Amino acid sequence: MKIQIEPHTIERAEERGTNADEISEVLESGDEMPARGNRKGKTKIFPFESERLGKYYKH
Repeated sequence: MKIQIEPHTIERAEERGTNADEISEVLESGDEMPARGNRKGKTKIFPFESERLGKYYKH
């Protein structure tokens, strides 16, 4: 399946410190999790080991 990510979604993702490649990877190989409204979500933890907005994050 071809994943198409809207420009607004990319913009918001970059504000949050991620990018389209990571979003695609989560959708393709992330673990399923329950979401609101009888929906399914995906989750995946990436190593980060850097500081962001004055706080250190391992993942």
